[in-house]
Amino acid sequence: MRSLSENDLVCQLHVSLHKEFDDEEFLTAELRGVVQGLVNSLGWLALMTSERSDWEPVLSLYTDDHFSNEIMSRREIVGRIENTSGLSYEMSNYALGVIEKSVDNETEVENSSAVEIEHIGVIKANEWPRYVIHLSDELKVSPPRTDNTLDMPTIPSFER
Repeated sequence: MRSLSENDLVCQLHVSLHKEFDDEEFLTAELRGVVQGLVNSLGWLALMTSERSDWEPVLSLYTDDHFSNEIMSRREIVGRIENTSGLSYEMSNYALGVIEKSVDNETEVENSSAVEIEHIGVIKANEWPRYVIHLSDELKVSPPRTDNTLDMPTIPSFER
C-alpha cells in the first residue's frame, strides 16, 4: 500500500495547478489549505454521520462519489477548500479533482489496492467512484462520554 504525505499532495497540487493556471502563483500555505480543507470536510462528515446514527462511533466513511456522499456534497467540500485555502472556487474544484485522480490511480478496484493519506486514513476503492475511507485516529468519532464528568483540573481548597 502506498502512503501519501501532506507534502506529497502539496507537490502534486503545485505541479497540476501550475499547468492548469499557468499565469498564477501558488503559495505553499494555499496548497496546504487545500489539504486541510479536505481533512476538515471529512471530519465534519464523520461528525454528521455519527449524529445521524444517534452518536454511534464512526471509524470509516462510505462515499458515493469520491469524497462526497448524501450527507456532504462535493460542492460543500469545494467550498470548504476555497475558504481554507484562499483559492478561487474554480481552482479549489480543480485541486480536489487532482487529489481524487491521485487516489483513483492508487486504488484500482481490480487490484483492491489502497492508499494511505496523512491526516485522512486508508482509502480503498469500493466500486468506482465510491471510496471506503478508514479514518485516521484524528478523524475518528468516538462514542460520547456517559459519566457526565469533565476532565478538569482539581482546584485546591483554601479553607482556613
